[in-house]
Amino acid sequence: MANYRGTMRRISDSGNSSDVTAGHIFWLPAKTDCNKSLVDDPDLNDGCFNHPVLVLTANYDLQMAVVLLVN
Repeated sequence: MANYRGTMRRISDSGNSSDVTAGHIFWLPAKTDCNKSLVDDPDLNDGCFNHPVLVLTANYDLQMAVVLLVN
């Protein structure tokens, strides 16, 4: 089991995309709790949801982030 330092927040609880920065850990909510654009992403299968993710990079202009799934 992984150890987490600091606070883990749900991605959907972040009121501002600038809160999602490299090095932060967020909880990717269950698929039923995510917005439609995330749920419809063909690169995310059902097993990716409801897990912590580590943000590797974030692009605020495109409102996209590259994350590492912590399973």
